[in-house]
Amino acid sequence: MDALAVKNLFLDAANEWICDSSGLDIRYIAAKSNDELRVIDASFAIFPLPYGGESKDFFVDTGTIVAGQVHKHPISKNELIDQITKAVNGSICIGDRELKLVFETAPSYYSELLQPDSWFSELHLQVIGQQPPSYSALSLKKIEQALRKGTPPFDGLPDLCGWLHLSDISTLGRAAALNIRVLPPVDLRFDQSSLSANQLQITLEAHPKLDVHQISLAIKTFPGLGIKSRVQVGDQIKWEANDNGLQIGTVTLEVEYADSVLAMLTLGEITVRRQWIIDPDKAINPRYVATQLFDRDLKQLRQALFDSSDSVRFEQGVSSLLFVLGFAPAIQVETQAPDILLQSPSGRLAVVECTLRTADFQTKVGKLVDRRNALRKHFESIGSPHRVDAFLVCGTPDAQIAYRKEDITKQEISLLTKENIEQAFNGIRTPQNPDQMLATAARRLSEALSLFDR
Repeated sequence: MDALAVKNLFLDAANEWICDSSGLDIRYIAAKSNDELRVIDASFAIFPLPYGGESKDFFVDTGTIVAGQVHKHPISKNELIDQITKAVNGSICIGDRELKLVFETAPSYYSELLQPDSWFSELHLQVIGQQPPSYSALSLKKIEQALRKGTPPFDGLPDLCGWLHLSDISTLGRAAALNIRVLPPVDLRFDQSSLSANQLQITLEAHPKLDVHQISLAIKTFPGLGIKSRVQVGDQIKWEANDNGLQIGTVTLEVEYADSVLAMLTLGEITVRRQWIIDPDKAINPRYVATQLFDRDLKQLRQALFDSSDSVRFEQGVSSLLFVLGFAPAIQVETQAPDILLQSPSGRLAVVECTLRTADFQTKVGKLVDRRNALRKHFESIGSPHRVDAFLVCGTPDAQIAYRKEDITKQEISLLTKENIEQAFNGIRTPQNPDQMLATAARRLSEALSLFDR
């Protein structure tokens, strides 16, 4: 698909997804060049519901670069469409300031919408410009000193870029870019959707101003009864407003021979989410069955996870548990690598470090952060940005680990202790949704970060 087609696909979908009274979050780092502000890295995100925390708006100027964040809500659809149209052409307007993405000739585009077999989609378009200016060691030192003396203060560029969730420009070796995202104004409510005794209930939550006639919902029943197991059910959704003004859609169906049901939610021409809904009393995890054939009653797996003092065997046990849970894990042979790399069915990646000892806890944290960041930067450098999650799996109870939760959370690490391992082990008989597990971990981490930011 050529650049113009990618751009038009994104803009057409954005016009369908954006609602009146949505919000806008802009984060940016730009170089000062004469009277211009040239984007080095920036994000431009439109979100359907207001953020409940305190304002995070700020602006810093070191004399060489400017950076900041602007968060607005509510904004009319017309204004958002106008701003997003300018953004796809490399221009961001913040008050009386204009930030420009500089191009060699014309902008080029990349979109995650083109990735196959995605389980969750938000509209995404990356606008790619020319290589940003490089800074000498002396210039970088002056920028870092200015940031420490600024208001608000930041401990150098890594701290600033980390706060904004942008690339560390002190080590940047790629083209300048602007990432534009539009979050879906409708999604499935996991906690209110279920399958039990061949009765399926699906609950959706939508923005108050969304035209729900744009929504399509299809299901596929497994094992089901042939072609009759594939049905469009969007016209059966019943909509009503809740106390917060959101539109809540529900559909309840009798399905046949249903151990699990795949729900496929589409808004306009773009799939928002594909989600398996599982009957916990029927579904049997085939990975559990296969593992149990060679490890009767999972005695060896249990011993490796809970009774072993051998770190290598513990890593093997964690990897085997991740396989049974539905992931594709791989123990790494190279010593200067994470203990485990894993991938979810939708292609989401994570790095995992394992430890049995509390003495090397901080060392493991440092390695995990370095290796996660290295993998993120590598994907960015080759123009293939991927989300990379980080997990530290510790075989000791939470109460025995000397750590500050705030320190782990601010490093964007999800900590899994013996209690979490036991909970996962006890649930392996029924199929799991690995992408949902990662999404839940990411949501909890984001919620914890927002609490510490207040």
